[in-house]
Amino acid sequence: MTSPKSAPVCANRSPPPAPVEETPITNRDEDFVRFVIDEVAKRQRAEDAFYADVDPKTGKVG
Repeated sequence: MTSPKSAPVCANRSPPPAPVEETPITNRDEDFVRFVIDEVAKRQRAEDAFYADVDPKTGKVG
């Protein structure tokens, strides 16, 4: 009788991720509104930074 072979261990395999601790959602609507406000502000900053390099005479960026 032969014993079952174990699966080979790959040297490049990453260790499993650490377990995630769950946090209760106490006010989903408030969390969503805060997320949207923060996301809009982040996108506005990115847009402002992009247009800060526009040459007003030519319209070229950078």
